[in-house]
Amino acid sequence: MERSSNITVMEVMTMIELLADFFHYDFMWKALLIGVMISASTSVLGVYLVLEKMSLIGDGLAHASFGGIALGFLFNVDPVLTAFAVAGIASFGINHLVTKERTHGDSAIALALSTGMALAVVIIGVVGGFNADLFSYLFGSILSISFNDIILTFVVSGGVVGFFVFKYDSILQMNFNEELAELNGVNTKRTKYVLTFLVALSVVTAVRAVGILLVTGLIVIPPLTALQIAKSYKNAVFLSFLVSMSGMFVGVFSSFALDIPPSGAIILSLILLFGISTLISEKEK
Repeated sequence: MERSSNITVMEVMTMIELLADFFHYDFMWKALLIGVMISASTSVLGVYLVLEKMSLIGDGLAHASFGGIALGFLFNVDPVLTAFAVAGIASFGINHLVTKERTHGDSAIALALSTGMALAVVIIGVVGGFNADLFSYLFGSILSISFNDIILTFVVSGGVVGFFVFKYDSILQMNFNEELAELNGVNTKRTKYVLTFLVALSVVTAVRAVGILLVTGLIVIPPLTALQIAKSYKNAVFLSFLVSMSGMFVGVFSSFALDIPPSGAIILSLILLFGISTLISEKEK
């Protein structure tokens, strides 16, 4: 028993030392700061997308943005700017196909995804394959973000949260009864275009943290977790942000402590929180 107690104390001391080291590095503070901002935008939009059954739009826009990133490298332009442009165009294209051409949402998303990835594959072939910088966008690296990334993410996240707060009643009505929202004077088509465009911007900023292949997890898992236990729409939005932020912190710390890729650690942390929320939800039934 005494040995077990000593081991426990040693483990606690080791954890405290790791935390002290964790907060000693500037890049860790930057990672947490940008993680909070990304959590704010993706979790808020995620609740709307999950309830609209459009969860995979994040995946479609992320893969579309990869074509924009490849264009940036091809023409020696900041790849984030070209990713914003391509993802923004893709967001409008998806909305146009769904609202004007009566295309199913999943089909429109698949079309945008395929177009972006095909563009990226062609450009990669032209330039002679992957380079390290281009490859990094597939898996992301929240530990290597720059000050410019923080400023850009702050602007995007501020815009998303500001629009959501300003249009909260309209978005709430659209989520639960779009026809009633239109009768109440809500311009649902315009609001959808803006929301989808904001998703595109949020996806591009989130790609720097977790990469194109995992960005959907940031948009889908926190709201799914929150909706398991939330009692109201507002409560779901707040819990979604809390879950996303917790997953960010646990994932970044786990990456530091265990020397594992941060993007995978963040998503696995979110999945763990989803599992816990499922158990809580089942106990309450």
